[in-house]
Amino acid sequence: MKKWIWILLLALVLCGCAEEELPVFETVGEGAYAQVNKPEPGQIAVLIPEKAISEAMADGSGGQLYSWDGHTLQLQTLDSGDIRGTIEKLSGFSFDDLTVMQYRKDDLTYYQTVWSTAGEAGAMLGRALIADDGYYHYCISLLSAEESDSQSVYDQLCASFSIRSGDVVK
Repeated sequence: MKKWIWILLLALVLCGCAEEELPVFETVGEGAYAQVNKPEPGQIAVLIPEKAISEAMADGSGGQLYSWDGHTLQLQTLDSGDIRGTIEKLSGFSFDDLTVMQYRKDDLTYYQTVWSTAGEAGAMLGRALIADDGYYHYCISLLSAEESDSQSVYDQLCASFSIRSGDVVK
């Protein structure tokens, strides 16, 4: 009987000897939370048809809006970081409801998508190109009547697309 008491006592003592797992903390060096200086956004440059009429942006986003022959072109620069939000803002559709193509070219990540919607003038086709430099989303969105030749217009806009920053052209 004494043997069993000693074994039980020894088991209880050894169970209490397990090393307690302490939380792991990271140390933060000086300046770890320093603000990163965000560069000024570049300017979107595309070849716009001569007959395009420039209109003021209604939402105050600081972009440019052009229209001609049933096409509406919107150029705007948004903060980077939330590509889902940017695509939803441009298209009006949830990111998950669209097919979005992503690719890299030069130092930029590009996103493209297409959508259609019904408007007062009939079915409309929308296309968007977003270039992400890590700081900003440079956006081109083209909304056109479904029966118009918007593919060739969109191709020309994308082919002429560049971001100008001072004397540097990306």
